[in-house]
Amino acid sequence: IVASAAVRKLTLTSAQELPKYLHQALGFDLTASGFISDLPPIANAIGSLVFALIADALITSRSLSVHNTRRLMNGGGALVQGLCLALIPTTDSTPLIIVLLAASQGASGATNSGVFSNIFDIAPRTCGALCGFVNCVGMSQGVISPALTALILSRGIGGSGSSDSMSGSGGVDGGASAWTDVWVVAA
Repeated sequence: IVASAAVRKLTLTSAQELPKYLHQALGFDLTASGFISDLPPIANAIGSLVFALIADALITSRSLSVHNTRRLMNGGGALVQGLCLALIPTTDSTPLIIVLLAASQGASGATNSGVFSNIFDIAPRTCGALCGFVNCVGMSQGVISPALTALILSRGIGGSGSSDSMSGSGGVDGGASAWTDVWVVAA
């Protein structure tokens, strides 16, 4: 549960890096379309609602047990998230990158149906304290992820080359190869 919450936060932090990635690696003008960076969180909210309804329908209709429904939601959501994030460095198409990030965050809604409801199944009497602990560990990624992203971009981990640490762009090609490393780590 804790690991899944941490992965969910790492993915969300990667989505929050979207404007910097689009600007540094792809040269996209952010002032032309600021709404684009709001699409992944919107997809997350919609995905959370849709997958909660699907999970409830699977359990209510007895198509799957509660246990297997939680597994399906958590495993399927994490698999789709990782696949979408791994595909981002393979394209230079900004609209496709936005679609991949939105799909990743939409799939995060499925993991919500697997992780957080699982806490209530496992420990109904102490679920408040357990949710607090899980969120504390998961939110620690909010500190670790930006620092790790900055480290990757500034040092060009993975053979991306050296960079100007003041600009935050890694690699000799203006950041695209260093950003590939960021997306692979997030996936």
